[in-house]
Amino acid sequence: MRSRLRELLPQWLAAAFVGAVSMLISFALGRVLGPVAFGDYATVLTAAALFGIAQDGGFRTLIYREGIRVSPSMARHAQTLSQRAVSHALYLSAIGMLAAAFTPPPYGPNAAAAVFCFGLQTLTGFVSSGLRADGRFGLDAAWQGVCRTTGALGIVAALVAAPSPAAVFIGWGAGLTLPIAIAAVLRPQALKPWRTPGWLAAAELRSACLSFLLVDAATTVYYKCDIILLRHMGPGAADTGHYAAAYRFLDGIVLLAAPVGVVWFRRLRQLMNDHGEFMKELRSTCAALTLAGAAILAAGTLAADWLVGLTFGPGYEASARLLPLLLASLVFLLPAGILTQAAIAMNMERFYAVTACLAAALNIALNVALIPRFAGSGAAMATIATECFLCVTLAARLRRTLAHTSSATHAHAEEGPSCTPNVR
Repeated sequence: MRSRLRELLPQWLAAAFVGAVSMLISFALGRVLGPVAFGDYATVLTAAALFGIAQDGGFRTLIYREGIRVSPSMARHAQTLSQRAVSHALYLSAIGMLAAAFTPPPYGPNAAAAVFCFGLQTLTGFVSSGLRADGRFGLDAAWQGVCRTTGALGIVAALVAAPSPAAVFIGWGAGLTLPIAIAAVLRPQALKPWRTPGWLAAAELRSACLSFLLVDAATTVYYKCDIILLRHMGPGAADTGHYAAAYRFLDGIVLLAAPVGVVWFRRLRQLMNDHGEFMKELRSTCAALTLAGAAILAAGTLAADWLVGLTFGPGYEASARLLPLLLASLVFLLPAGILTQAAIAMNMERFYAVTACLAAALNIALNVALIPRFAGSGAAMATIATECFLCVTLAARLRRTLAHTSSATHAHAEEGPSCTPNVR
């Protein structure tokens, strides 16, 4: 436990640093670009983030998982997985930039620059996954900090030279080239492209990557749809603003909770063949996270008026009323995060992909049903119900799977482990 807490601290610091720098950059962009150009930037940024899911192709999670313990189906690809991932990202980036060239102005140049930027950001994510797989969480935290710093400096330089959305993305990408170049020298195998697109390499790769890609897409839809639906189906823009303000607190908590899943995933993957220890670790972590969610809910309910007033000022009283509802989702959201890591660690990505898609569909349906009647409160209730569905479904399937495979694991114990331990 102590060692994992030592691994968590730098990850928490990195998350806080990256979040703070990103917020400051957003403020600067809004002031320098002005409302119209900043709106164009935000639109292209959202579209590029969605395309970034395709650029990643699910490889980031796959590199992390297989770097800890290699699955039998991935054994022949284990040594070249990072190279195939780089090849995939480069091919998709080239296709995206070519497609952007045919987009009418002003979005064409902006989109091409954004695809270029997100392609480089995808490469930094591959390096990060490799470091985490090696258990070098401190170095990974430093890597995240360096990439965010050089990217921010590139954005600042672009704002000084030629303030425009395209210049911002180009500057951001240019800033990322320095750490990528250094990583290419220090970890050449992590950023060396493969001779063919990784996506087309083998059926087992396609299956795993497609599952992770669907998870990322479903998660993105789930986290974005409530505000979009509230804006179009709710009583007005003010109600959307109140909900968005309250949701920022949930975003911050999720950001700080993310390193817990990152660090504990490695431990769970190492224990995947020891079902007794795996379940013991999973139960204790889920219990702790559930209690943490309940504690945050209690504290947030008591201090909602003060917190919202301190951060957003007067006029956001409705946000304070929505905050306890949104924080209630943490009782399910936090343990669901570690259950997600457990499912991926056990090679259950197909089931999780289906569950994530069902959760996204459920969230959309609930928002459509509840927003017209309850406005922001309805969107918050949809969030609670969706997180409950995800948590309960994952817990039930994991319990059933572990119980079913436990006897088979013991029966084949003399034949060797079901996965090949990585020598890292």
